[in-house]
Amino acid sequence: MGNDPGEARNRRARQIVERLALTPAELHRLVRILRVTLDTLDPEYRANVTAIARELERSRRTVYQWADRILAAMVAEMREIRVGRPRREQ
Repeated sequence: MGNDPGEARNRRARQIVERLALTPAELHRLVRILRVTLDTLDPEYRANVTAIARELERSRRTVYQWADRILAAMVAEMREIRVGRPRREQ
């Protein structure tokens, strides 16, 4: 598989794409929006948001709004994940 972000490159990615029934266009958009999200939070990562917005044919504002919504959903879901072993019933 190539470097096309609309194409799953490894087995784990292919399994996720299949499980979520992502179309190539959805995968492409998701990868781009996740890059913007990573750019927002990781000072070592750089994404060209203007180029991403142009590629997706959307405004930078829309791309940032999508990234913010995805980030909020990820944080909410992360907070629901139980860590560690379940409590032992008495």
